[in-house]
Amino acid sequence: MTARRRHLRAVLPPPQQPVVPVQLLNWRRSSHFGQPAPCVLCGTPTPLRSRAKEPAHKVCAELWA
Repeated sequence: MTARRRHLRAVLPPPQQPVVPVQLLNWRRSSHFGQPAPCVLCGTPTPLRSRAKEPAHKVCAELWA
């Protein structure tokens, strides 16, 4: 019988948290919703709107602010 050796994989550290504190925005108003459009930051479709009425995901807009 031949012995099988397991190759050890490098363990990556967890991603770092943002250094700057993130200010969470209030997304409860109906003005934050509209027809799906591409997010101005990442390009994927979203029905959400930023304060400037631009299409943006919650995470994208909060990191941008």
